[in-house]
Amino acid sequence: SALEGARLHRMRLEKERQDRDLQIARQIQRSLFPPELPQVEGFELAAINRSCYEVGGDYYDVIRLEGGRWAMVIADVSGKGTPAAIMMASVHASLEAMAGSAPPARLLLRLNRFLFERTQTSRYVTLFYGELDPRRRSLLYVNAGHVPPYLLRKGGGDERLRSGGPVVGLLEEVAYDAGEV
Repeated sequence: SALEGARLHRMRLEKERQDRDLQIARQIQRSLFPPELPQVEGFELAAINRSCYEVGGDYYDVIRLEGGRWAMVIADVSGKGTPAAIMMASVHASLEAMAGSAPPARLLLRLNRFLFERTQTSRYVTLFYGELDPRRRSLLYVNAGHVPPYLLRKGGGDERLRSGGPVVGLLEEVAYDAGEV
């Protein structure tokens, strides 16, 4: 009875440690999302994330670029839980470093090469990456296997943003086409 009680106590302590670690991971992951979206004249941006687990692989971001432009990202890492969250953090860091450094199609080629070489073959990311230029009122984008987002127009009407290519990180040789609206 005493041995069983000690074993249950050890299991309870381990569970509490794991719960604390997951809570810390959730706080870190939440800090990677923008605390608020920027106000971009002439445009309305909105986003929210609710993970079904403590942590997960869903991701969005809006990144300030030179010349008053903005990079916008929506992504979903394959899988769930902690492995997806770790890969999401890698995608976040990569995009923060690379955003605006090359045209969107070339940027996604670089990201694909990085992920393909450094992740398991079963891991990949669906991703939408766009660069908004409010002055020109244009969005140059690449959709890498993500559910095509909608562009909703003020006067009515919508458009699915489909131009792009395959998911990121799964295939070594890929090509991406950029779209512009």
